[in-house]
Amino acid sequence: MPGMQSAAEEMAKEMKKIEGVVVQSSSKNQIMGQTIESTTLLLEYKTGKAPAGTFEIPGGYQKVNHR
Repeated sequence: MPGMQSAAEEMAKEMKKIEGVVVQSSSKNQIMGQTIESTTLLLEYKTGKAPAGTFEIPGGYQKVNHR
């Protein structure tokens, strides 16, 4: 859609100004005549180090750069 890219970029720029953590997010969209509702709720938040191996590539997979 024309203008969507710049609108999304502007929204992302504004979102970076907000400090904190989103604890609940809800959206309602119309897609092909159907209403789709979605809610995301934060259940737990904590700071600390991720367990070892959390960000390792699983066996049988490889990292691919697409850009």
